[in-house]
Amino acid sequence: MLVKTDTFNDTTDEPNETFTLSGTLTSNGAPYSDSGIATIIDNDTPTITVGDPANNGIGDITVPEGDDAIFGVNLTGVAVGGTLTLTMAQSGVNPATEGTDYKVTTFQYSLDNGTTGTTPRKARRSRSTGRQPGAGEDRHLQRHDGRAERDLHAERHADQQWRALQRQRHRDDHRQRHADHHGGRPGQQRDWRHHGTGR
Repeated sequence: MLVKTDTFNDTTDEPNETFTLSGTLTSNGAPYSDSGIATIIDNDTPTITVGDPANNGIGDITVPEGDDAIFGVNLTGVAVGGTLTLTMAQSGVNPATEGTDYKVTTFQYSLDNGTTGTTPRKARRSRSTGRQPGAGEDRHLQRHDGRAERDLHAERHADQQWRALQRQRHRDDHRQRHADHHGGRPGQQRDWRHHGTGR
């Protein structure tokens, strides 16, 4: 007897994986069992290209003075839990000067091919941890006037914290205006029956 099943040729870098076929035979009232293990050998290699955004990150870019420097970063076959770290530094025979020729303290990044850009609330010169692309991610990332080793995942978290702080401030302002209108301090117990509600 032969038993056959399909395996899927995906595009995600992953470790070799296993599954088991078990069989139980009952003969003359007695059970007999055995199992066999199949190992799927991964055939995917992740790739990263950094450069010309019009060519999937392949090739260098040229930038007229005063224009935004836009790099394309293209990822394929990224494993679950993989991280991406971007580092900007001087290079070449005539290196540009940070702070004079280009900036590392401010930048924008886009995860939708430049349709929208995100500006971090706070800029720091160096951070070495990375964001985690999804499994099998093939993503085109554009970066404007980048800075050293920016952690995109951390920036998203910082943006969420900033928005939460703004919401809290809005609630505090609303309570203060309410208290100023009705008299008393925020949180002070009052008799609201003068509004005619009977409560």
